[in-house]
Amino acid sequence: MSFLRKIFKKSKKKVNLVICGLDAAGKTSILNFLITGKSTETVPTMGVNYERFKLKNLEINMCDLGGQKVFRQFWGGVIDKSNSLIFVLDSTDRERVEEAKRELFESLKYISPTLPILVLANKQDIKDCMTTDEILKNFDLINLSNRMWHLEGTSAVTGKGLKESFLWLYERLTGEKIQKELTTHDILIFNRGGIPIVSKSKVFEEVELASGFLSAINTFASQITNQSLDTITMGKYKVVFQQIKELVGAIVLNISDNEDLAMKLLHKLLNQIIEKGLENANQILEDFVVNELKDYASPK
Repeated sequence: MSFLRKIFKKSKKKVNLVICGLDAAGKTSILNFLITGKSTETVPTMGVNYERFKLKNLEINMCDLGGQKVFRQFWGGVIDKSNSLIFVLDSTDRERVEEAKRELFESLKYISPTLPILVLANKQDIKDCMTTDEILKNFDLINLSNRMWHLEGTSAVTGKGLKESFLWLYERLTGEKIQKELTTHDILIFNRGGIPIVSKSKVFEEVELASGFLSAINTFASQITNQSLDTITMGKYKVVFQQIKELVGAIVLNISDNEDLAMKLLHKLLNQIIEKGLENANQILEDFVVNELKDYASPK
């Protein structure tokens, strides 16, 4: 059951979660991604959609509330029985900011101030959407300072931010910390010209072609945006980039993995190669996999 199973598998209690927000914010799409691990087509939720999961000792009751005006009057009766409120915002809907803000703060009246509030700024995969900084300001989220809350930019299409969001939620509900995980499929280090220097590859069978391809994409993005590329999505994978001096590094991960963590690790690897010399790149990568990546490997 995707990363919901991984996140909540250690808990031994029943967890009631409620997802609400305006119509077309992407609530059901997010719920489906959490269940299936992939993007799916949805229809508007009419009333309430209940999903119940049994994960060994844990029972998760997920309630998806319809966002149309006629259904919002019923939100309170469901929210006050929940262990957490998950409020989904449409980051592209600038015209209904005030309406969404009003419904968010109205919803907070029904949940205990000691319970966690997760605000998901959805549709971050769409161009010109509101950034999380804009949403923080436009929705006056600073007024939640007396509550336990978290804002995360998400996409129900790519899975961006969903794993991080529910890791945060799990830690607040259980008081337990979870080690962040990375499923590293490929690591490729190449120069700006796309010439491979060292690699460990499973997804890309032809390392030279892959290095040239990724280098070309990175160069194209730099020419168009004047910025180096950070990530690209490739089906069920995403590629995270880092560039230091003449070296470019790329890590191929599962789409739901933590890209910020991957960037930090890749930055560390590139620095080690630069400091110790390209002639030692193979050994450096071998040591890096054993000594660094193993701490974040997903359990079998």
